[in-house]
Amino acid sequence: MSQHFQSQYMSIGAGSSWRLYTSFNGANSGLIKATQGAVSSTFCDNRAATNHYFQLFDQLVLPTNGQIPMLSFTVEPDAGFSLDQTIWGQEGHGFESGLVWGMSSTNGVYTAGTTDCTVHVWYW
Repeated sequence: MSQHFQSQYMSIGAGSSWRLYTSFNGANSGLIKATQGAVSSTFCDNRAATNHYFQLFDQLVLPTNGQIPMLSFTVEPDAGFSLDQTIWGQEGHGFESGLVWGMSSTNGVYTAGTTDCTVHVWYW
């Protein structure tokens, strides 16, 4: 189940508000935006028993096994992970084509991982 919410805060250079994408249990990937955009901040948790990797892709379709992500971050077992504007600045990290996330069981390439996770991404 995914949800989109809009914020009163404006994304710099985008002319629009940051929006919140949320995916609760049951997915290990999702399409956040099918056009150019940026990520301001993220939070995800991993309730699996092993390390998983939160990955972001600059594309319009869900990742398939073997694809190389633009960014990959370790999420330890039974733990949360977050990034905010202190990492990317007020304008966020840009994506030219689209914005897709995946939870992978491997770091350097996408390998469909746990669906026992929650993902929140602030984007425009």
